[in-house]
Amino acid sequence: LVSADAPIDTPLGLPARVDALEDALQVTTVTGATLQAYINANKYIRLPNDTITISTTITIPSYRTIEGSGRTVIMTTGNGFFINNDTGVVIKNIVFVGDYSTPDITSSTPIADTTNIHDMTSKGGDYGLKILGDSYNIILENLEFYNFSGEGLHCAADQAGGYIYAGSVQANNLFASNCYLGFYLHNASEYNNFVNVKSHNCLIGLRIHGGNNYLSNINMSGNRVGLYLGDGNNNSHGSISNSAFNHNELYGIVSQDIDYGFYFTGCENFDGHIFLIRSIGFSWVGGYTSGSIIYTGGNSNLFHSVIFGADATDDTQAAILDMKNNLFLGGGSATGINN
Repeated sequence: LVSADAPIDTPLGLPARVDALEDALQVTTVTGATLQAYINANKYIRLPNDTITISTTITIPSYRTIEGSGRTVIMTTGNGFFINNDTGVVIKNIVFVGDYSTPDITSSTPIADTTNIHDMTSKGGDYGLKILGDSYNIILENLEFYNFSGEGLHCAADQAGGYIYAGSVQANNLFASNCYLGFYLHNASEYNNFVNVKSHNCLIGLRIHGGNNYLSNINMSGNRVGLYLGDGNNNSHGSISNSAFNHNELYGIVSQDIDYGFYFTGCENFDGHIFLIRSIGFSWVGGYTSGSIIYTGGNSNLFHSVIFGADATDDTQAAILDMKNNLFLGGGSATGINN
């Protein structure tokens, strides 16, 4: 057991993350009322294989490791965990469950078009985990988020216009389902690395407004909208590789008012359209898409060496879309997907 008042010294004189199993407080019984006290008093907590119902948001200070055992469930009618201007936090092996009704991703209510996607006027305020402000060196592993009216995971800079700095959130093996928005990298949420992340049956699987975000092996399939790239403070830019955006009901991908570029390599967009709205530098190289590419305005967007499962439409303006070395699956004419 390591007291919160006795940080470990390192050669650099900085507090160290506590990872050793022998340093963990193994909690066998915990309630919502006692969970915050446990976290405040201990650096490393292992929660029981049980359901913990909380009635208030749990705030996580710096240099804490919180680990579930078996299937630890945090049940809430509001918010789950909150990190604000803190560093050196590890959260792993926890399931967060809210009380949002399962959305109907086939319905035009509440998302009928790109205006609804951008404004999210019907999105609620509840979340599973929110990381706010100048937070960095946050590690998330093996987390699940279900039934939140807002987001499963929300990362955002502070309201004063700061940034979540380099090395902020390193995430592996996350899953969101039945949320309005599965994952939200918002307002200058910067330098995040996400691997093996999946959203299913959310109104929007993943929404990115921050820059320098790098994602691989993600699966935003079976939602109403798979991925939304949007404007904001230092608007959406980064890269996604080896990922899928399949069987989304309205759009596979929507890119709106980005002007720093976003780069896709080896990705698959099956049975869904890609909609580019005044976008600059949207780059899709290799991989596959079977839906139409729809666009309005923008420039310097490209699709190179892509296999098309259906002829793309509205793709003849080379100033907006540069289409090169693309092939049509099935042997049809490639003239509609190259210029």
